[in-house]
Amino acid sequence: MRGQGLPLNTIVLGALALLVLVLLAAAFVPSIGNMFRQMFGIAGTAQEQFIRQCQIACQNLNQYDSTTLSEIIASSDFCTITNSTGTHCYEIMSCTIHTTDGQTKKISKGTSCTLS
Repeated sequence: MRGQGLPLNTIVLGALALLVLVLLAAAFVPSIGNMFRQMFGIAGTAQEQFIRQCQIACQNLNQYDSTTLSEIIASSDFCTITNSTGTHCYEIMSCTIHTTDGQTKKISKGTSCTLS
């Protein structure tokens, strides 16, 4: 008695179809695309890299108290780094800062890097 099974061609075509679906999902679903980029060491676009750099610069401001923050804000990376077109972080994103003394400060998008 011969066993009933799928032909090898069907299995190979199914595997290829699954691979194509995964690649399409990676291309069109941002979170899946980011996961694949991280897995394979692909850095992303220059704009994505700049935004990530700005997010890190914003997070680094959380290590100061409100007095120290007021003194260093103008020279902080969030206020000084620019992308290739000369755009600063504060021009494209807001930054909410939680100071070590329990205050919340914000640099609003589009401002001249002033605290509110």
